[in-house]
Amino acid sequence: AGALLPRGPEILPGAVANEVLAFYPPDAAGRSRAVDETVWITLSPDIEDAFALPDGEAARHRASLVGSVHVMLGGRATHATDSALEAAWLDEMRGWGLDDLVLHRSEWRDPALSPPMHAAPTPATAFEDLTRAAEGRLAASLALTLTAGACPDRANPRYDPADRVIGPDGLPKPAGRYACAEGEGVAAWLLAPNAAERIGVDLGRSLAASGVGALDLADLAAFNPGYAWPGADDNALDRSPRPNHPATVGDAIQSYKRLFQSLQAVVGPVFSPGGSGLWERGYDSFYAGYLDGAGRGLSTGAIDPAAGDDYLVVPDYELSVVRPRMVGYGMGDYARFFGDPDGRLADAARPLSASEIDSWRATSLAYGHAGAWQVGTRALAQGAPDFLSRAEQVKDYYLMRGLQQRYLDAELIAVSYAGDAGELRLSGALARDYDLARPRLHLAYALPSGPLDLWINHGQGDWSVEAGGQPYLLPENGWLALGADGLLGYSARVEGRRVDYLRLPEYRLMDGRGQATDFEGETATDLLLRFSDGRRIVEEPAGSLRWLEP
Repeated sequence: AGALLPRGPEILPGAVANEVLAFYPPDAAGRSRAVDETVWITLSPDIEDAFALPDGEAARHRASLVGSVHVMLGGRATHATDSALEAAWLDEMRGWGLDDLVLHRSEWRDPALSPPMHAAPTPATAFEDLTRAAEGRLAASLALTLTAGACPDRANPRYDPADRVIGPDGLPKPAGRYACAEGEGVAAWLLAPNAAERIGVDLGRSLAASGVGALDLADLAAFNPGYAWPGADDNALDRSPRPNHPATVGDAIQSYKRLFQSLQAVVGPVFSPGGSGLWERGYDSFYAGYLDGAGRGLSTGAIDPAAGDDYLVVPDYELSVVRPRMVGYGMGDYARFFGDPDGRLADAARPLSASEIDSWRATSLAYGHAGAWQVGTRALAQGAPDFLSRAEQVKDYYLMRGLQQRYLDAELIAVSYAGDAGELRLSGALARDYDLARPRLHLAYALPSGPLDLWINHGQGDWSVEAGGQPYLLPENGWLALGADGLLGYSARVEGRRVDYLRLPEYRLMDGRGQATDFEGETATDLLLRFSDGRRIVEEPAGSLRWLEP
């Protein structure tokens, strides 16, 4: 296969990649529509030869996001208090130097407006204040899967019955009822892809004029339109004998790709929270390049979002194919990643444990993602503990940003799986039945300044790694980074205790995790950040932070 295609199969212009499943349901007149399809079969000893390449190039705004860390806001902008608290939190974060944050706001539209209408609640002062405080770095959600008539006493100029798709019975495909704010509901229908394209661009211009600088597209940008949207009974393909809307998966995907590119032009970066559940529905890999970033999680194949306790950590495709086209951030949401049987992760009802933070961070590093964390409403409104403490938020920003600025644009040299047989590439690991749920990874990158190497221990038990002439002992979910520009970072055991360290030309980050620890001649018990100009951020024993001048 390598003699025919340098890496394939590559998606041809105007074509789309779907799944191995194919279905050809008849239209309302009982006829099936002919389509032109090609099935690729690759025979190669190297599994990378079978990696499908999306047709998108590097996304329009990807380069501007290499240093950005992402925060998912848990409040609702329909509540003025939530937006005001979030604006105050953002101001505090900037006081600690966290000036390259992208805020993701999932709930902001007035619930009294039926879809696809989007507008802030009246008065919109709080949302406008948050938008202004974010300085163009607020990604507002845009939902374009449903259309519905007007809620009581509220007009919906975006509703047009002609935008509904027709089902096999010749009637518009229903999508349940939209619950209006007054407690009443109106019938909802699936929105046609080309209608979503038209309406979305118009809404994007309006949001951009109000100061929104980025967009989050949920289901639309995460799932294969050949399947039903989450919660819907059917897909959004038109089954009319003479359809006015996309009737094939390929046509629907082309509509959505045009929408994403138009929104990139008129608003700014376009994001997706990523797909979840059944793995064959997820499609954000193939939207890479049309999306600037995605909060991609780990698929378990379960029908319902499930914890990633037994997930496989196989980052080869993500690092070699997806990463050059769009920025991944975080690993989905906390409840999906860790599992949430008691619902306490829904809104920061409990802080993450140190082992959970380590697992999240190690997996993000393995997949070459940007840093990301969630902020809960209760934490801001009631002063309750958040998912991450303030010190952990500051630590995560400087730690992840310092690393991601290097590996997101680096050339990938190799992904290796370390074990008794030495370091294996993925094909060799598969041939030897390597435990891909608990791998010990060595990621080799190349930068203009020289090599960049990361070692990440997802295995059980400690892993001894020698790098730069020094031994390091990596605990479970520990890691080591070594770069030619003087970069040294690790979450490793020192004198039997786990500590964290990152040395960059710009600053040094040290955290003894409650125990006095020597880091190349400087002692730190808790978080300590020393900048090149001599300023320091110090975590006090009670957990508060303070600046110290030189």
